[in-house]
Amino acid sequence: MSIRKIKTMISIACLFVVSPVFSQGQGGQPFQNLQNQIDNLQAQIDAIQLGSSNAPINLAVDCNNGETINGALASVGGAANQLNIEITGECMEQVVLRRSDVHLQGVSPDAGITGNFALFAVDGASNISADSLTLDGGLAALACLDNAAVVGSNLVLENSNSGVLAHFGGACDIRDSIVQNNNQGMSVGTNGVVDAKGVTVQYSSGAAANVYTGGSLTLNASAAGASRVNNNAMGLSIFANASLRPVNVVIEDNQSSGISLFGGGTLFIESNASGGLIVQNNSGHGIIIQPLSTAYFAGQVSLNNNEGYGLVCVGVHSAGAVENVLAAGNALGDITSSCEF
Repeated sequence: MSIRKIKTMISIACLFVVSPVFSQGQGGQPFQNLQNQIDNLQAQIDAIQLGSSNAPINLAVDCNNGETINGALASVGGAANQLNIEITGECMEQVVLRRSDVHLQGVSPDAGITGNFALFAVDGASNISADSLTLDGGLAALACLDNAAVVGSNLVLENSNSGVLAHFGGACDIRDSIVQNNNQGMSVGTNGVVDAKGVTVQYSSGAAANVYTGGSLTLNASAAGASRVNNNAMGLSIFANASLRPVNVVIEDNQSSGISLFGGGTLFIESNASGGLIVQNNSGHGIIIQPLSTAYFAGQVSLNNNEGYGLVCVGVHSAGAVENVLAAGNALGDITSSCEF
């Protein structure tokens, strides 16, 4: 549709909006549906006009008024400009992004997405960001797939099968967010990457995080403080050819071991870690290294008051720089002799 035709339609429609006597009689109000149509037409004009330049396209979505994020995405057509969408209220939909350069910004306290399947899935797109949103429900609250690159800030990811899902090379950079009341707090699959800074993972009915083949999970601090993993049924589980890098994190009060390395999983703690790793008050071991797994403690580690061992090693494994592990008050013992070389 040409800009001229759209403007003509808006001009005709505005006769009824600015002169309510024609639409509903003297003193009446304009039809809300008609106003919505005008707003959508104006958005199409903006998209067409801006699509030929490098200027960002700015749109607003009021979920409480029946508008949708998918509708906003569709309104820009094939325009490749940076797209900024401000969201008011909770949208009930599934948003799948395959175009790059999109920012979602919550502007009301209840701003977010709820529904089934993956609530906000980014499939192969880059320069995607989301801020101040609650993603509630679904098979995955936030999914980063097929080499997608996503930055999420000030998010609440809850009541999902997986609060965060990174798979097939997808990278999720999560900052100052809460991941809670999910089955799995985080699921990091084939070549997936999750970099969490100042993130709390809590009240998972399963594992706080499962990191599978080729996956990588980093837990670090933000300006607001350390990342925390607490009150989950299980702590962090690292499987074959997957890795965990805890730079500044507290793992506590989980109903099982804080960190479990299974059959080829890797734990690496850097020597320059500012806050290091604290694993305490868990119902199982602090850290358990299963056969064929590797742990290297270049930075400081504190394992305190866990109900199992502080550090336990099983079968053939590799544990380096164990002298940097400080363990005290663990019920079954602090560091098993099998961990010491």
